Amino acid sequence: MACESTETIGVYVRVRASDSTGACVQVSPTTGEITALRAPRPGEASPEAVHSFRFDQVGDAGTDQAAVFEAVGRPISDAALAGFNATVFAFGQTGAGKSYTMFGAEHGAQRGLAPRMLEQLLARVERGCRCRCTAVEIHNETLSDLLAPGAKPPAERERHAPAAPKPREPLRLREDASRGVYIANVTSLELRSPEQAARVLATVLSSRTVAHTAMNQQSSRSHAVLTLHIEQELENSSQEPGAGRG
Repeated sequence: MACESTETIGVYVRVRASDSTGACVQVSPTTGEITALRAPRPGEASPEAVHSFRFDQVGDAGTDQAAVFEAVGRPISDAALAGFNATVFAFGQTGAGKSYTMFGAEHGAQRGLAPRMLEQLLARVERGCRCRCTAVEIHNETLSDLLAPGAKPPAERERHAPAAPKPREPLRLREDASRGVYIANVTSLELRSPEQAARVLATVLSSRTVAHTAMNQQSSRSHAVLTLHIEQELENSSQEPGAGRG
């Protein structure tokens, strides 16, 4: 995440609620510190602080989805609309809450970063702008198209079903002098409204590879990459001969 306009990379750490009776970390959103705690020994009244880590920003178990969006999603969306390449991704172990933070629930206050950022971007894309999106999945070192017409998720997603669906056709990375590295034959959709963007995101989520694990009933088993390409046409105000659009 980009915390300030002068920075290029920032780290936001969100700590989810613990299922155990005692917390092993102490989170301080005001200072950006997370302190690792050692369980109290017999006779000790409280746990002992072992080490503190400082990040750009942190969120504790009480930090809601809207607060995460304000800290991470809004500044990154603003940077994208200002013409900068902007990226946000979630990293953590299985069950850490990556999918919840990024996607959350489909509607309401539990919406995650992706739907909130799409809504903000599409609401602010003015006349003269075009916004196109692609969505791919990296699973078992295979790249596949999550928006391909009639695409079916890999068999792992429905491994308990009577008949497993046919896996998607893999995509290939290509490179040329003008485009650099790109994904050949990937589906690109033009987004025209926040409502359409929400439907596209729902398609992406329903096409992802998920499976049951000991820590999560619907654990994502792949890396999903949703990319937006925003093009803006600026009208040159110069009245000199030959002036036009750029």
